[in-house]
Amino acid sequence: MKWLHYFDGFSQAVLIDVIAAILAFITWKKYRFVLGRDFFLFMLFLFLVVFTEVVGQYSAFIYLQDLDDFQFFCDYPGFLYSDWLLNIYSVMSFVMLGLYFRMQFINKKARQLFGIVIVLFAIATTINLMVTDIFFKSFSKFTDGIGVLLLTAIITYYYYEILSTDSILKVKRSFPFIVSIACLVYYLCATPLFLVYDLLLFEEVVLGVYYDNILTFLNIFLYGMFIFGMLTCYWFNKSLNTKFS
Repeated sequence: MKWLHYFDGFSQAVLIDVIAAILAFITWKKYRFVLGRDFFLFMLFLFLVVFTEVVGQYSAFIYLQDLDDFQFFCDYPGFLYSDWLLNIYSVMSFVMLGLYFRMQFINKKARQLFGIVIVLFAIATTINLMVTDIFFKSFSKFTDGIGVLLLTAIITYYYYEILSTDSILKVKRSFPFIVSIACLVYYLCATPLFLVYDLLLFEEVVLGVYYDNILTFLNIFLYGMFIFGMLTCYWFNKSLNTKFS
């Protein structure tokens, strides 16, 4: 029964992520001659998500076993939980999404400015993970907090350029625009939960009961929007598909 419970939780966690990543790969293969480097980066981001989800399940697997059978984790208990992996993923995901939206910019100076900011973010968050004891202990609130502010600023400028140009006429079939909406809703809703995670975990707070359900819903919304965007902007886009008929 323990194994059944383990794989049930595993499948629920990664199924929609895997679907989104596979669809992105198929989309890239079919439309690679019209898709830019930005979509390729987005596809890599999705595979990073799947990789982290799959590999991160090792901690749940170890939890169900006799720890004495795994000498490595006895010698290095910091790796017993996957917090270290999630902290690395958190930095990389914000960097990759930031670069993805930066690629949508028309203004060269804005691309340069936000490029520098993204590099500084990567350096600052990496240093924070190295000099503090948070790397193996828990999620880095510093990474999540600063990362959301950075991503929100980049997306806000992306919207500014849309409103300032004729790009606003194309948002109906704009995949980056759909991705931006999904990311804003997800991170602005999920990040406050991440930041108060310890409170929800150790205190008797009513919201703590619904923590997992809320994150599951947000996860389905995020990757569901990605799937919806790829289908509507590429697969069901008649003007695009006539080029491949």
